[in-house]
Amino acid sequence: MNDVQYQCVDPGCSSATSITVANLRDCEVACLSNADCLTATYDQFNSECGLFADIPSQYGTIVSQAGVVTLMAIDGRQLSARK
Repeated sequence: MNDVQYQCVDPGCSSATSITVANLRDCEVACLSNADCLTATYDQFNSECGLFADIPSQYGTIVSQAGVVTLMAIDGRQLSARK
């Protein structure tokens, strides 16, 4: 989602892991490579990638923020169990 940022609004949220990456693609790969990552935010202005173990509907919210892209991972193991 373009120009939106995930923010934790509940004390039950996990803390974010912040890393510096070269681009959005690297942020996406970092999240997909981390088994605990369900949501990632990439700030285009400072190349910061935030990795979260939470999903927005669980503990957080999505807010409008220019220059930030929010990505949500889908757990393929849950999808394959429905076949």
